[in-house]
Amino acid sequence: MPPTQITNIVDLIEIAQELHQSFGIDEIWWRGQPKSNWKLVANVYRKRKRPISEPDMIFFFKTKARTRHANCPPDDDSASWLFLMQHYGLPTRLLDWTESPLIAAFFAVSQFPKSDSVIWALNPFSLNTSQKSSVTAYGNFLYGILGLDDKDVQFLIAQASRHGSIPEDKILAILTNEIDIRMLVQYSTFTLHGSSLPLDEFKDADKFLRQFTISAGAKVKLLKELHSVGIRAPNLFPDLEHLAKYLSNDLRYGWW
Repeated sequence: MPPTQITNIVDLIEIAQELHQSFGIDEIWWRGQPKSNWKLVANVYRKRKRPISEPDMIFFFKTKARTRHANCPPDDDSASWLFLMQHYGLPTRLLDWTESPLIAAFFAVSQFPKSDSVIWALNPFSLNTSQKSSVTAYGNFLYGILGLDDKDVQFLIAQASRHGSIPEDKILAILTNEIDIRMLVQYSTFTLHGSSLPLDEFKDADKFLRQFTISAGAKVKLLKELHSVGIRAPNLFPDLEHLAKYLSNDLRYGWW
């Protein structure tokens, strides 16, 4: 059995190798969260002091995005708009994952140094099998991740832009349109959430989810190890803002 506590990169690699064998698949999705008590729930459903309107945010984002971003999707490509909004910080019904455990570890340890953090591992094929009885499967695994032409995927995406939409306790692992350089360098993948029910509270979640913790005391050491193998903020966020921040702040600690 792999360790459940991560203290260094070696632990993480051992976990990844063990999970590929136990899940019986080549593709595992990973998510790092800087606080271990955070639930696996999409940002648009998280508790806030003021309620937010998902359709209104989408409408105003689309009306103002083209002067700020050179490669906006067509107006009728709702899925690509959601991907773009998610990567630039707008609360959406998408939850970010990555194909790289190292990148997940970076997001787990780069914030809140006094808090324990967590890395989640997801078997996306088993998740979809549990959510869609009609999906073609072999044994417990799908032939592939759900595409954007899937009817349930289209329904959940369309609901995001509709006032008074009905929540549906369904979460799907979906293919993405790679519409931004961040998605490329972060090996981005997404789950699409129909309601505020956290993925880790789903029935039989242990069949497709694994949780690994990182203590607050191990964060700095692991962050330095990740830095040494090129997992750094200016590489994961390839823009001038993050490059300038890195050069002005991180160089003081001799991490160049």
